[in-house]
Amino acid sequence: MESNLSIGEAAPAFTATDWNGADVSLENFKGKKVWLAFFRYASCPLCNLRVNGMIKRYEEYNSKG
Repeated sequence: MESNLSIGEAAPAFTATDWNGADVSLENFKGKKVWLAFFRYASCPLCNLRVNGMIKRYEEYNSKG
């Protein structure tokens, strides 16, 4: 099933496994702002560029909550 969300639209509930093998549920972040990013694999140059950009702007994003 493929679904596209619009800005401000609620995401469907889901649980995923993080890079440490722990389960993470979207429900645990209810009422908080969450940025979900999915990347192909660690050696993807485009993915690394995007992640680097997010890291550089962390303080800006964090100041906005």
